[in-house]
Amino acid sequence: QRVIAVDTDASRLSDAAHNARVYGVHERIEFVHGDFAGFADSYEGPQIDAVFLSPPWGGPQHLDAEYFSLRDVEQPDIVRLFAAATRISPRVVLYLPRHMDLHEVAILAAKHSFPAVDVEKVLFQYPTPHLKLCVIYFTPEAAVAPLQVGSAKKTVGPTGGPSPQTTMAAPVEMLTWPPLAGPVMRTLYCRYHYLGRYVVALAQAWERQRDATKAAADAPASGKRRRHLGRAERPDPNACGAGRHRGHQNLGEGAEADVREKLHSHIARALCEALGPDAGRNELSASLVWLLHEVPPVDLLRLASDAEAERLEASRSPSGAAVEWNSCFFALLRKRIPEVHHRLLE
Repeated sequence: QRVIAVDTDASRLSDAAHNARVYGVHERIEFVHGDFAGFADSYEGPQIDAVFLSPPWGGPQHLDAEYFSLRDVEQPDIVRLFAAATRISPRVVLYLPRHMDLHEVAILAAKHSFPAVDVEKVLFQYPTPHLKLCVIYFTPEAAVAPLQVGSAKKTVGPTGGPSPQTTMAAPVEMLTWPPLAGPVMRTLYCRYHYLGRYVVALAQAWERQRDATKAAADAPASGKRRRHLGRAERPDPNACGAGRHRGHQNLGEGAEADVREKLHSHIARALCEALGPDAGRNELSASLVWLLHEVPPVDLLRLASDAEAERLEASRSPSGAAVEWNSCFFALLRKRIPEVHHRLLE
């Protein structure tokens, strides 16, 4: 099976091709620079199984309206793109904002002889739980498939634990090693990623946690402090915004360093808990934190993964000798990055 990717923006196609190489699927994708409606008019190949349309929504200002209309975007014409898609495929999928006017969806389906559609509302858990978008499936199967009631969840990371909560995740929960590995890999190798949202959410959570701890410590003297709070000490509500933006108003260089230090600490702790021995965890964690200042997190995670693979292979050998993960890890470090291993021992 192959995919044909069509876009009017050559730079976006270049980025998509780059990311496809990262994921090892570049050979299965044909990249076409041009208008999709024109491509559909001139297409002479076999019938396409499905067309996925992800049109622009008109920028952030589309959220200012109560509902999103297909006519809100003048260029490209979403209705025209949809009509072109129906000429080359019996299945069309539209990727639209969360506040899409579903009455327009019903009209569009009727006009193009789709007796029914499936509407999927997608919620994201990170950095905070929120309804993100709607995916509309215009397919012949929608008319005969049984009606699905309720919702399904897709989680990333370890399974078997508690379901994602509808409240803000605690910083430690957001930094368990497996969920973080994906964003770190994407930010280092892909051209578009969401790591910035994770970092902002973490910074906000840590600042709220710090403020709550400080407020609890100052509670006994709070009454006296309020009586002596002069004008010079009063915070300016307009200085850095107010309301929900308060969490990241002081993210200067010092705060960034603090976030980075805590990020390294949590990665090291997660690695120790998942792979390290019970004895000597504090020393191992300190070494990992130091290493995270010297090598990119993704390289450290790759070393950790390869060390675990070596440990498992050694345990399955005929001798069955028990080998600890940290021994394999530091042996690999000495082999692959000897200069860093040497500095660690100094």
